Amino acid sequence: MCVPRSALSHGGAPSTPDFVLPEVQTAVEVKVTYPGRKNTQVSKEIIHDNETYLKRPYVHRLVFVVYDLANTIVNPPGFESDLGGSISGHPRDTLVVEWPH
Repeated sequence: MCVPRSALSHGGAPSTPDFVLPEVQTAVEVKVTYPGRKNTQVSKEIIHDNETYLKRPYVHRLVFVVYDLANTIVNPPGFESDLGGSISGHPRDTLVVEWPH
């Protein structure tokens, strides 16, 4: 069962994952690029989300999906590699979905 963020209550927590898969303790966060939103902004958000979401008792694995609608991710494989892999013993996957233009 997938639980959307609107169904989660955290007592005023500053950010919550877009989706939570409680059966597998996985948080899924979706990012979307747009003109003017740089690689570094998206990667900083992902790094911040790592720190925030891993504090949640129901999160063991992180999945980030970046829809590159504006074609601003310069090197998608490198971006995935840099922001994928294990973090503090927790599996993390990052996927860039390139949008055709």
